[in-house]
Amino acid sequence: MPPEPLTFRLVPYVQVSSQRAVGFLAGHSELDAWETYDTFDTQQKRAVNVRMEHWIAGNNRPGTMFHGFPNRSGYEECFVFKYQEHRFYGFLCNPLPESNGRFRLCALTTYDWKSEWETDESILPEVEQWRTNSVGFVYPEYRWGGAAWNN
Repeated sequence: MPPEPLTFRLVPYVQVSSQRAVGFLAGHSELDAWETYDTFDTQQKRAVNVRMEHWIAGNNRPGTMFHGFPNRSGYEECFVFKYQEHRFYGFLCNPLPESNGRFRLCALTTYDWKSEWETDESILPEVEQWRTNSVGFVYPEYRWGGAAWNN
């Protein structure tokens, strides 16, 4: 039987902007960000959503809410949203290079409960693999010029 196709869904109740959006990549047992987020109660979801909305609004700080990994060679496109001990890891990409070259999408893939000060380094290669090997997943919710994005 062929593997399930990967899917993408925008974060519920989080607005996209013309420059940024956040969503969840799903459809594989290793993709656990959506499944974990979906178990959160309303207050927890709202706290995570506020961080995502802050980034979508064009803010690149504070690092206590989210950050990339620009100084980690090979993981420059990895990204994380943080809420208390909860971490939602994903990758940044540009799904609209021809029509909106500045648009940045954060596709969340992996959840982690952080009990240590430093990031669990084993997560970043996993996220990077999803970034480089997620050919074929569809992002139908965001349409630019009427065409859906296929990565």
